[in-house]
Amino acid sequence: MFTKIGVYGLTCLMLMSAPTLHPQAKAQAAPAPGVVQALPYDVGLAKAKAEGKWVMVKFERDDCLYCGQMTRETLANATTLELLAKDFIWVKVDQKGKRKVKYGKQHITEAQLTQKLKAWNYPYLLFLKPDGTSIGGLLGYQSPEDMQQLLRYIGSGAYETQRFEEFKR
Repeated sequence: MFTKIGVYGLTCLMLMSAPTLHPQAKAQAAPAPGVVQALPYDVGLAKAKAEGKWVMVKFERDDCLYCGQMTRETLANATTLELLAKDFIWVKVDQKGKRKVKYGKQHITEAQLTQKLKAWNYPYLLFLKPDGTSIGGLLGYQSPEDMQQLLRYIGSGAYETQRFEEFKR
């Protein structure tokens, strides 16, 4: 079920953009306190590092049926959003996106970032430590229940000492 990347396998989610936090986005009202919004890659990584939170990157495409289903069903779920807000920064990457993001010392498009991180299929979830180090990735739709278990696994730090299959028992 999980692809090993780094320590143990994982990955997950995303939803709305936070245009007020990205210089290339249109100005909008700030979200209400406690509302989880997906951020651009570079903005999300900087925020995660500053706040000491894990990163959940959701690679998706507008024309992907399961990407939309996961956004509507899983990422709109109250429990999922609560777990995300507590321990994670949610990052959204459009696999065909032209938006420029900072990756290392380069400014590349989201489509180029997708290639560099080998997120060729979708939806694809990638989990990162606060310093940007990969924890692992997961391909495909995740139900609210599966996503919540995954977020608890990473958020508790259990991924460092235990395989996900063991954690689920």
